[in-house]
Amino acid sequence: MERIKRAVKDKTAAISDGDLRRRLLSISRGYRSDIGVFFVDDNVSKVAWADPETGFAIEPGEAFAEMHLLVDANIVRREILDSFVGIAYYIKSRDDIKYVLTTTYKKMAQLMSHFGFTLSARPYPKDEKYMRYAYPETSRGIAGKPIEDVFLIFQERDQFIKRFLPCEVV
Repeated sequence: MERIKRAVKDKTAAISDGDLRRRLLSISRGYRSDIGVFFVDDNVSKVAWADPETGFAIEPGEAFAEMHLLVDANIVRREILDSFVGIAYYIKSRDDIKYVLTTTYKKMAQLMSHFGFTLSARPYPKDEKYMRYAYPETSRGIAGKPIEDVFLIFQERDQFIKRFLPCEVV
């Protein structure tokens, strides 16, 4: 537990071990909880979805960890890295998770590619529809302009763990 607290020090260092355990447990029970600058949801795919160009494929019933940016403003690379270490500790305990993923805008997708995420121009249809409806012309777009393309970004579980917990055995 101490390793997790150190890994996400900027956002979780002040919370107790018990509180952090409750957050991780809440994710595993299907409730959203925050790890660093991301909310993390445990999800199970309801549809088959694939992108042959990127190799992404998920079938109904397969589990994935879906992350959502918690803070819109002024986060730094270190906070993102620390958060990914915390997420990696979490998914390491979950053999059933196939991917860490999210649906996001082009600018954020390009940023996430620097952290090893693969970009797919084929997001889940319902996620793309929601994003275009909910954030058509807001500051979450690029400089207040309408959002651009929406992408699915993903990493396979073992790849994510190796990248953010290099000394751990998968």
